[in-house]
Amino acid sequence: MTDRSLQSEARRLEVITFIAFLVILLGLIARYIVLPVLGELRSLAPDTPAFWNGIGALLIDALPAFALAGAIDACRKLFKRLAEGALFGDAVGRGVRGIGSALIWAALATAVVAPWLQAWVDGKYGFGGVRLDPTTVLLAVLGGAMLLLGRLLKRAGAMQSELERFV
Repeated sequence: MTDRSLQSEARRLEVITFIAFLVILLGLIARYIVLPVLGELRSLAPDTPAFWNGIGALLIDALPAFALAGAIDACRKLFKRLAEGALFGDAVGRGVRGIGSALIWAALATAVVAPWLQAWVDGKYGFGGVRLDPTTVLLAVLGGAMLLLGRLLKRAGAMQSELERFV
């Protein structure tokens, strides 16, 4: 694959990823904000604890999904860098590490943060446990792999620059 075809494919993927990001973001806003306010929370007065507990529970439930939307946006940024001609180096490594970080944050939000916050909203005021499932573990492992790959790409870019000085 030539550099031009790689850049062209990256441009297409950037557009597709941007559209996917917008669709997912609008879906999350509709699911976690608009529909509950118009539906189940509409009957509650905004000055009641039940209303605010309902809002809190919805936002906590949405936290992992918004973190995954961040991972999709990090992919879009990486595709943009690739479309601009970056193949190795710090820019691409930073993009891959951004994806990895977002995946790890999504795993942490799912496994630890959301259960902990939900316990507080429910009035238990303590650690809400850890919620592990295969998807959460996969997100954490892929995030770690992306972090390592990002460091490797940064190192490859430095090695490429060093080799170009000799040629």
